[in-house]
Amino acid sequence: MMSPQRARTYCWLFAAMSLSVCANLLLFQPRLDGKTSAAGTDSKAMRAGAGPSGSAGQVTDTVRAIQRELKELRLYPGQLDGKPSPLVHAAIVAYEQAQALPITGEPTQALLRDLIVGPSAVNTPPPGQGFGVAQGSAADRLIRDIRQKLIALGYAAGSGEGRMNIELIQGIRAFERDNALPQTGRVSAQLLLQLQRSAAAFKMKAG
Repeated sequence: MMSPQRARTYCWLFAAMSLSVCANLLLFQPRLDGKTSAAGTDSKAMRAGAGPSGSAGQVTDTVRAIQRELKELRLYPGQLDGKPSPLVHAAIVAYEQAQALPITGEPTQALLRDLIVGPSAVNTPPPGQGFGVAQGSAADRLIRDIRQKLIALGYAAGSGEGRMNIELIQGIRAFERDNALPQTGRVSAQLLLQLQRSAAAFKMKAG
């Protein structure tokens, strides 16, 4: 039979343990809830396809998977390195143009889903709106760069900044014709590679 003194000792130990548990719950539960809430928000954003969010590793995995899918479609001739390079943006733009999707050039989770299961909807770009190029997007910056390269090489490419206008399309076709490329008038990774080669050769001659 337990002595009264030992019983009192156990009661004090039990009370101390109970207080410790309560203190831990009060002090740390909000922090854990915050982490859970943040993780839940991140997860929802990823599922919604807002873009490659999360850690650098997750972004790299998303880009690498997109590169792999685009390579299978013969739109991306580069390495599967997980880096969102201009070549990746150009390949994405080529896919978006072919599917009549809004042109962003962005390597998002939504794009990866479309590449795997097919576009969920076809959105024909409205006329007079830059042929569907999203302002401020990777595609917008890429098209500006392509236009500048064409003009530097002596091709008329218009002055619509990041817009895909008729002048730019005609300039691309003229460049493709002169370089034995299929005359598509579209942005592509192949076009960007040839522009980079031609620009480098032009600099060497000029220098």
